[in-house]
Amino acid sequence: MLIAVIIVIAAAIAAALYVLAWIFPGRTTACPPSETMRRLPMSRASLALLLTVSLALVVAGGAAGADQPAESPVDPVLCEDGTEGAPVPTYCGDDVPAVAATALAAQATATPACSKRVEIVFWTANRWRPLMRALAANPAACADYYISIPPADGDNTRLRAGSVYREVRDLGPQFHSLGEVRLAMPAGWADWVAAGNGSWYDAGVEFRRRMAAINLRPELGHTWLLNEFDHTTRLDLTVRANGLPGYPRTAMRDLVRGLYEGVPGMVPAPGIVEIGIAQSHQNLPDVPAYKEQMKGWLLDGGFWAAMDGKIRWLAHEVYADTRFHGVPGTRLEDRRRHLVDYQEHLLELVKAGGRRVLPARAFFKETFMPFPNGGGYVALGGDAFGFESGHGNTEVPLDQMLKFVSEQVNGVEYYAERHFDAEATRKIGFSWQPVNRQLPGSEPVPGPEFEANVEKQAAHIAAVLAATYGPGGTSKSACLRETGLDWCTMQRPGAAFTDEWELFNGWN
Repeated sequence: MLIAVIIVIAAAIAAALYVLAWIFPGRTTACPPSETMRRLPMSRASLALLLTVSLALVVAGGAAGADQPAESPVDPVLCEDGTEGAPVPTYCGDDVPAVAATALAAQATATPACSKRVEIVFWTANRWRPLMRALAANPAACADYYISIPPADGDNTRLRAGSVYREVRDLGPQFHSLGEVRLAMPAGWADWVAAGNGSWYDAGVEFRRRMAAINLRPELGHTWLLNEFDHTTRLDLTVRANGLPGYPRTAMRDLVRGLYEGVPGMVPAPGIVEIGIAQSHQNLPDVPAYKEQMKGWLLDGGFWAAMDGKIRWLAHEVYADTRFHGVPGTRLEDRRRHLVDYQEHLLELVKAGGRRVLPARAFFKETFMPFPNGGGYVALGGDAFGFESGHGNTEVPLDQMLKFVSEQVNGVEYYAERHFDAEATRKIGFSWQPVNRQLPGSEPVPGPEFEANVEKQAAHIAAVLAATYGPGGTSKSACLRETGLDWCTMQRPGAAFTDEWELFNGWN
């Protein structure tokens, strides 16, 4: 509308001046020979030509602007809590304007210089607003943050109101919304397919349609996150041991293709896929058997070739277990070596596979992203769930969890510094699912105290990322020693290292 008004006004001015040019023909003005610039005669024809060119530039500028994708002026009028109203820019919740203001202030003072680019993904299950506030208040100079928002409560196929995702986008150009494609119960997309609503490909297309309905579009820098390829994909199982549907490879190929293509005419959207933690925890009882399963999956060249170009990041959930990390009296170098063996075990196996796994090798080189445990405090390990689900065990006090975060980021960047080009874009992701559980031998944490701990945890993650991936940042920066406290001194009584994950440094 604004562009149309500008064009009409420009056209009217051009017409008026054109008429004046005919009534008052231009005259040549003589200038002294010493002047370096000479005034040229403004004839009626030249004036008309100038006005025509000016009008053309205005129209061209309007057309160019029209080609650029624009945010929808109004999101669906349904708040996260189910209340009606709240058209944009009115938000659901009273903290969002403060978040946006914080982000703008941070951008105004941000230093444009940086040592490397980094792409950071957060899968969130709850309490994403404290995380958003912290990241916006202390962003890494050359980072792009991708934050997934969980599906609507009670229905894992339904996205939340568009205003919720817009809260992420409003933090600034560094922040991007992700729609989570959750396959699991209750009422996940696996159930949607099993109920006869459509094929796996149809499920992907339908999800893209629902994304577009709330203005989550790849043209705006936003995409989808698939949760997840799990052990049934690894084993290519159609049905689980408990009788529930599995996620076999053919199904996942079709789903990813539907997510990438969307409805005919949509812009293709490469997204993010998580390889789940299920039956791959650091304390897994039979690591050699798991390695053989992974080798079989990597040898399926057709699967990885089909994923090529459709997945932007393959995020491997490697939620390390504090019981196998913070060994008292050890040096950071020792803890990091064992941690890296676990965090990078799949990438190391791909590299060891050589020509046997060429399609997977090419795919992993472009997409692999380690996904440490950033916000699982306070969470049980996989053994508590039969290794089907659950984070790595993080039942530790808050100060030790913050040190654990620092050491995980230190390990990811330390590996990258030694295996990737210095100018290569870094990739790192985190789970964010703070859980208010009782620590062993202690009283439950009161609600307000726990929420304060979540704020501290979010601020620490933001600071570690800003230091590591900011100007001059290195793996050592994750320890935040400049603050006067070394955050890479994780200790957990009773912890013991495991050397099982060294098996992945070779193919056989």
